[in-house]
Amino acid sequence: MTTAPPGWYPDPAPGGGWRYWDGQEWTDQSERAGNSAPTVPPTGWGQPAPSTPRKSGGRGAFIARMVALVLAAFVASQIAGIAFGAFSYMMPLGDQGEDMDWSTQPLEIVADGEKRACVLNVSAVAPGRHETLVIAVGAPARVLIKDPAGEVVLQASDEADSKAEAAPLVQLREMGTYRVECHNKGRATTTAQLTVTSADEAAEWSN
Repeated sequence: MTTAPPGWYPDPAPGGGWRYWDGQEWTDQSERAGNSAPTVPPTGWGQPAPSTPRKSGGRGAFIARMVALVLAAFVASQIAGIAFGAFSYMMPLGDQGEDMDWSTQPLEIVADGEKRACVLNVSAVAPGRHETLVIAVGAPARVLIKDPAGEVVLQASDEADSKAEAAPLVQLREMGTYRVECHNKGRATTTAQLTVTSADEAAEWSN
């Protein structure tokens, strides 16, 4: 069967007029009755049809993107919390000037199970009562402080990467070297030393 070439032909629809035939089927391009047949193809004829942007996955992709954003925000908040606990608490609390009371200087102990380290915020304090903060990183930790005679004067624990909570005050009476033991669950025990000395010497140690 031979088809007519593309062009304007009498509109087969009721009402008359002219309609464009693209060589295979009637198009939506038409002219009202009473007008003469156009001599040019309809606007855009023979030009590539504009492409329609593809939707990337629709509703499923949107939900996936939202979940990814929520997870990213959650991970970022957890990392920020860990960094705050592991590093900002490494700074001694209070003013370390001449008025610093080394007999009440807070102790902050980071039990880092990932780096296998037991780190204190200060290397020396004066005898007295000290608030103790234990920060576990990577794995739950139990911390022991032993006096020069080997007696346990403090035992405190902290869950891994959780919000740090202050432990009861520890009384450091004897001068000398105290042993701090960090026991991270499933990890090797790490230790650190804390010197209890006069306030003047404690200030010099920390300078």
